[in-house]
Amino acid sequence: MSLNSLFRRDHNSLYKGIQEFLPPQTDDKYEQQVNRLLAAVSFTIPTSKSRPFNLFGIDTTPYPRPYSATLADKTFIHYPNPIKGNKPISIGHIGLWTKEK
Repeated sequence: MSLNSLFRRDHNSLYKGIQEFLPPQTDDKYEQQVNRLLAAVSFTIPTSKSRPFNLFGIDTTPYPRPYSATLADKTFIHYPNPIKGNKPISIGHIGLWTKEK
């Protein structure tokens, strides 16, 4: 979602999208509404075949490390480049925080 060209991107764009998805916490039936929304969304998530739980990446911050010779998971990463004509990539790794379901 945060890579969609219609979605304004900055460091917390995805979190803002999730926050706008949820009802206001001041609502009397907040918990009931959140449970209904999450139940509806859970039908779109495929069941994991390799483990008894789902693992979701919730923060994939790119860390460019182009000169790191010993970084084990160094790869091409999406990294915005302000110079016109350059591709939005760099070499580094992704900091991945996960959440189990």
